[in-house]
Amino acid sequence: MDYFNPRFTKNGSIEIDVEIEGFDGRHQFHVLASEMAELDQLIRQNGGIAEYVAPPDVAPDPERDLSPARFEWLLAKTGLGDAWDALEAVTHDADRDTYAVLKGQRAQPVFRLAKVLASVEGMAPMIAQIAPEADISETTIRAAWAQALEVKL
Repeated sequence: MDYFNPRFTKNGSIEIDVEIEGFDGRHQFHVLASEMAELDQLIRQNGGIAEYVAPPDVAPDPERDLSPARFEWLLAKTGLGDAWDALEAVTHDADRDTYAVLKGQRAQPVFRLAKVLASVEGMAPMIAQIAPEADISETTIRAAWAQALEVKL
């Protein structure tokens, strides 16, 4: 067995490529830092370990992502803004953790469709109780998203 390209990951484990006799190609394994003592000698023999380098943030895509102004337009167009406001009002005193998440989500510098859909899905049970008239379906949000990308503000 040969070890190649050991490197730290952001969660404190070590990612290492291993070539195992009898298997084709190299395979990646994640090793917890606590298990590092066992691999330390092998890693030292193979040239050390590379420091973790975080991947760059993905730049906003103006063809797919919404600015805060366009997102507010979407909220107003779909009625989701009213539901969101109602959720904030209900959670303000009753559930400060949820309230803080809601405030933080709405203050994003850029909005990505997949993340918004996941957030709405997570809030759906509360929205159904507070604002049952709000159409928060994926189809409605996707349609409004496409309009928000094109609207003249």
